[in-house]
Amino acid sequence: MKIMNDRDVMAIPTRTAVAVMEEVFRERSMRSFISPPRMHMDSPDGKIVFTSGGSLSEHVMGFRVYTTFGDGDQATLVYDSKNGKLKGAVMGSFLGALRTGSIGAVSTRYMSNHNADIMGIIGSGNQAFTQAITSATVRNFREIHVYSPNTEHRNNFADRIEKVTGILAVAEESSSAVAEISQVLILATTSSVPVIKAGDIAPGTHIISVGRKSVNEHELDHDVADLAAVVATDSLDQINSYDPPHFMSGSKTGGNIVELADVVSGKKLGRISRDDITLFLSVGLSGTEVALANLVLESSGRKEP
Repeated sequence: MKIMNDRDVMAIPTRTAVAVMEEVFRERSMRSFISPPRMHMDSPDGKIVFTSGGSLSEHVMGFRVYTTFGDGDQATLVYDSKNGKLKGAVMGSFLGALRTGSIGAVSTRYMSNHNADIMGIIGSGNQAFTQAITSATVRNFREIHVYSPNTEHRNNFADRIEKVTGILAVAEESSSAVAEISQVLILATTSSVPVIKAGDIAPGTHIISVGRKSVNEHELDHDVADLAAVVATDSLDQINSYDPPHFMSGSKTGGNIVELADVVSGKKLGRISRDDITLFLSVGLSGTEVALANLVLESSGRKEP
């Protein structure tokens, strides 16, 4: 049995990870990708959480398990569903961050304007990093603008992003300054209150929200969400199972959220006009970690062409 780690995940070409996620959503639209609700066990110390799923066509099934206590170690196990054999395991947290970023990039490909060339990022953690490097592969960005409340963090993050992507990255002094200039705007914060306002958003912007989305704690303002002509998520089941409910529950657009899978397959439009504001609510579709872990395991020892 193969056992891989974060270093092996980081060796996967970013474009390849995005392509795997795009194929997952095509399969999901055809109902050949299984993604049951996540399950968790609670204790006074925290939770152990299981997310499972897999591809019927590729005969790949598995699950990820992680904790909310201690260091939060993660493991993703992949099975061959034709013979029941355990193909291997991927240990570490970067797999989850890369798949979440790659899903965001799929939304950028199908929901942003084709000529969008300025990316904005609010946040400076691993989720912000993977969102940036993956979306940078699907649009020809000429600038990336970054904000984080900590000056040192945002400056270091801008330097890191520029080094990895080769795109000019600029650290800004406020979230509003980032939002006002962005054509693709990524929110990947730990904030429990909105970090941007409706008046900050330019026409035609595609917004990705990765952070908190409950009715009590949400990084995105209701007024911003109500601007969106199209709102999509990777899993309606998951966002509708939020407890407490997701922040758009009861809003005028809350009942019109569509599945990203249907946008990818063409069943739904990702945007209607050039000036539309579009919104992707990232919740982390269960089973996508398994698809990416399978790629990591199958790429082991294989040379890229």
